[in-house]
Amino acid sequence: MTIKSVLKNFIKLTGYEIVNKKAGLVLTTQDSFSQKTMGRSLMHLRSLNYAADVIVDVGAGSGTEPLLTAFPQAEFILVEPLIEFLPGLEQLKEKFNIRKIIIAAAGTIAMDITLNVHPDLYGSSLLNENEGPYADGTPRIISMMKLKDEIIHLNPAKHNILKVDVQGSELDVLQSAEDLLNVFDVIILEVSFFNFLKNAPDFASVIKYMDDKNYVVYDMFDFHTRPLDNALAQADILFVKRDGQFRTTHNYADAETRKKLNLL
Repeated sequence: MTIKSVLKNFIKLTGYEIVNKKAGLVLTTQDSFSQKTMGRSLMHLRSLNYAADVIVDVGAGSGTEPLLTAFPQAEFILVEPLIEFLPGLEQLKEKFNIRKIIIAAAGTIAMDITLNVHPDLYGSSLLNENEGPYADGTPRIISMMKLKDEIIHLNPAKHNILKVDVQGSELDVLQSAEDLLNVFDVIILEVSFFNFLKNAPDFASVIKYMDDKNYVVYDMFDFHTRPLDNALAQADILFVKRDGQFRTTHNYADAETRKKLNLL
């Protein structure tokens, strides 16, 4: 056994491991995959010289901090149905270029609709819980707008990001503007691996829909398990255009890097 092997085995006993990154050695946790976050993923895009011009955040809550931090120079259009979050969103105007704040849900048609408001406001949904009425929260009538009406003027030559986190209605939001989705380089969606909400799409349905629109998975992060049995429940998925700027090559590595990684 080499000194290098002994060192790597010893470090693994401490809960860490050494991995190659850009042909160098990096100390990381063995569970680093579960530590992937939106912030790290967006900073990766920045490391590739990507800078967002406009970010449309549907289901903004009090503001999606990783988007604001990674691209502070961008213009933001914030869509959030809960009036409780409005004061926090207004405060963002002091530091960021907030083009517009829309207090409404986003969907396929403009209308009034019932939102099930949960004690944990971030869990509020237009859909009903699979567990039954006791878990649905308190119904509230709110306004719904069509996403298309807000993005129709976006410049497709610019770098635009769409983030949608709306507790099961993600595809409804996309369908309300599906003929304009190609203005976005990056689309971030929350996806469930179980049917927690009635009539909500699962992982396979979302992947198929995005594939039909020529978007593919580029990264996954912010994994959550369900308390019932610790099974993987939800994750955020970052999609990019199939033939876009982030997929100009399908090579695994260049020749020099392969040599350094002992792959040749």
